[in-house]
Amino acid sequence: MVNSIVPFLLLWGLAYETLSISIWITLALAIPAAGFMLRIFIIFHDCCHLSFFAARKANTIIGTITGILTFFPYEQWKNEHSIHHATSGNLGRRGTGDIWTLTTKEYAALSPWKRLGYRL
Repeated sequence: MVNSIVPFLLLWGLAYETLSISIWITLALAIPAAGFMLRIFIIFHDCCHLSFFAARKANTIIGTITGILTFFPYEQWKNEHSIHHATSGNLGRRGTGDIWTLTTKEYAALSPWKRLGYRL
C-alpha cells in the first residue's frame, strides 16, 4: 500500500504545485499518477472481495480509504460488484455491473446504428 498511495499523493501534490509553472509539466506528472491510481484501485477491488487482508475490518477500513482516493463508495461498490460476480454470464439476470451482452435475437432486433455501437 505504501508503494502505491505515497507516490500517488506525492505526484498529485507536485502536479498541483506545477500548475502555476507549466501545464505540460502537470500533464506529464499526471501520467505516472494515473498508474498509481490504478494500483490503488486494485487494492480497493481486493478489499471489496475481502481478500487483501485476513481481517474483514482491515479490508473495510483500507477499502473505504482507497475508495475515497478513487472516488468509488466502498460499501455500494462492494455490493454491486458481488452481484456482478454472482450473475456474470447469466443473460437472464443482467443489469448490475455488466458489460452489454446481447443474444443473437436481441442483436438482430437492433437498428443498424445500435448494431454498430454494440460491435464497437
